[in-house]
Amino acid sequence: MIKSGTTPSTINSFQNKLRILDEEKRLLAMKLDLCENILCFLLSCTMDHQFKLGDKIKNPVYDKYYNDSIENPYAFFDKISNIIHWEKPYTKIYDPILGPLGQWYVGGKLNAAYNCLEKQISQGLGDHIAFYYYCQYEEKTVGYTYQQCYDISSRISYYLKNNLQLQENDVAIQYLPKIPESIFLQLALARIGVINHFISITYPKEEVHRRIIQLNAKCFFTTDVVYKSFDEIVNYQKIMDDFFKDNDIDSIHQFHKVLVPRCSSSSLQLEKWVNINEMISCESTQEPLFVDSSHPLYILNTSGSTGVPKYIQNSHLSPSFSGFYQELVKGCKKDDVILAVPSSLGWIGHEIFLSLSCMSRGGTFIQFEGNLLAPDPTIFWKIIQDFKVTLAQCVTTVLYSIQCQDPDGTEVAKFDFSSLKTLIFGGETYNDNIFKWLSKYIPQNINIADIYGQTETAYTNISNILNNELFGSPFVNNYPTHYRAIPGFNMKIIDDEGKEINEPGVTGRLMIKLPLPPVSMNTIYQDDEAVKTKYLSVPGYFDSGDIAYKDCNEFFYVRGRSDSEIKHKNHRILTTEVENALLCQVSELSEVILIKPDDYSQISAFIVLKKQNSPIQSRQEFEKKIIEVVKETTFGLVDQLNLIYLDELPRGATSKVNRLKLKQMVNEIQSSD
Repeated sequence: MIKSGTTPSTINSFQNKLRILDEEKRLLAMKLDLCENILCFLLSCTMDHQFKLGDKIKNPVYDKYYNDSIENPYAFFDKISNIIHWEKPYTKIYDPILGPLGQWYVGGKLNAAYNCLEKQISQGLGDHIAFYYYCQYEEKTVGYTYQQCYDISSRISYYLKNNLQLQENDVAIQYLPKIPESIFLQLALARIGVINHFISITYPKEEVHRRIIQLNAKCFFTTDVVYKSFDEIVNYQKIMDDFFKDNDIDSIHQFHKVLVPRCSSSSLQLEKWVNINEMISCESTQEPLFVDSSHPLYILNTSGSTGVPKYIQNSHLSPSFSGFYQELVKGCKKDDVILAVPSSLGWIGHEIFLSLSCMSRGGTFIQFEGNLLAPDPTIFWKIIQDFKVTLAQCVTTVLYSIQCQDPDGTEVAKFDFSSLKTLIFGGETYNDNIFKWLSKYIPQNINIADIYGQTETAYTNISNILNNELFGSPFVNNYPTHYRAIPGFNMKIIDDEGKEINEPGVTGRLMIKLPLPPVSMNTIYQDDEAVKTKYLSVPGYFDSGDIAYKDCNEFFYVRGRSDSEIKHKNHRILTTEVENALLCQVSELSEVILIKPDDYSQISAFIVLKKQNSPIQSRQEFEKKIIEVVKETTFGLVDQLNLIYLDELPRGATSKVNRLKLKQMVNEIQSSD
């Protein structure tokens, strides 16, 4: 406060001193940021390793395999092309000018359904279980063999092609829960070159309508029974039929509507609906249509958790190469059983772990329909035990909720994990609390891994686990933030000027030097230009959208999404690092997300408290502790927060937190003030 009678010169002097102090504070923060990078580098060179500073961790098998894959990717992917049945051989391994991301296996003809079915059956796997369907709501388990999948899907294909006149390049939409028919339909559509698009059953009817119009869909599948919970069942067919009629959609957009009935008393008196059972009872089967290597197999929407969703297009190559990476990265074998949850239909996790990807290598997966948290938060462990799962994957936030309901590991200790080799958590940023909890309460011989990748790349591109039988042990498996690049993915750290950063410990944007492997997207559906503007801002590199650095051993450390980066007082703060610190140091927190809209100076923290905790005795002390942790983590840059308490965070269909919606909530709160 300035006293009355103070002279202008005194005021100017005082203001100059304030500016100098602000500048000194800014320089100090920059020095601290540099020290943090150096410390991270030193830790990465010493933690869990027995070598001198600057020494390299050597794994000749991995080094040669990886170097071969990036020094000559064309020879590498040419050599492994025999994982696919080629009806017509390709004439050129790769052409960079065909499409915004180039084209692999130019001139080759293949079919993803054929590679999942006939190829496997011809190798003696006809009676091998392709997938188990487990419905928690009905306590029902059914196993389907490769031969059964062929018989059912090829009949559906015949009906779709010959009765409904679906043609190559048409789009069909599945608005279904995780029931067996969703797998049969994937195979059936792929068989005739029709493009599949899943819409999660969590999305409203208005969103379904929007996508039907945008994608010019020719066929729409839904069901009469969707379990919202054990006590709530919804008839989606009736809801959608009423919506179509009320909005006169049938007259505007002509498309076929197919019912997948689950209720024996279900009526098909609704107009213009076809029963899928008519298709399955067809006597004729359909021969596969062999398509070009770039032909779209499916379209996926990105999660939209930080921005506008995009229609990512993957080709018929993708399942076979996902299967290849399952073996290369996770060491999966044909007798292994894979579980990935929640893995909603329409999420990349379902495509790369389950369905056609798993079937392309003759594996077995579990199609789980249920709720992982209520009424039984131990159902995840129960499935692993009962189905003798060897590889299990779960979204980070779901595992965290399971942990919150079983903090001392009493429940998890009751289950048999003798079959489990690897437990992976992913889909969101690594959480140190979960890793420590899992390490303490599940057997020590189980690999605990965190995976990293994007919908766009369609597979893990850096990982802290690889096939130990093939590569030995190139990773520090008990410290899951160490990632190494997966063969075929030429990972680079790029600075703001578009140049590669080779120095250890220096943060930049994580990018992939082109070409992307054939497992990845080949374009955004009907929008090649969007690929260039969104992902190819640096010529020759694909932008992952993440911030990272690497150490002296080429281990990558992902600090967070560039979308979640906050600019505050002329500094960049990665919210994921602050959020992880809060979860580790404030025991009352269940979840916390930091948001700062561009137009406002203050950062908001959305807080979800643990439900089983007794009420916080002193809200003031609790909030003071949060501020202290944030202040310490950001080296004093953030010393105030706008705290917003929620019962739960908004999530998308994949269970990822919707940061965009949280930002909108802050804007609404600020506007009303």
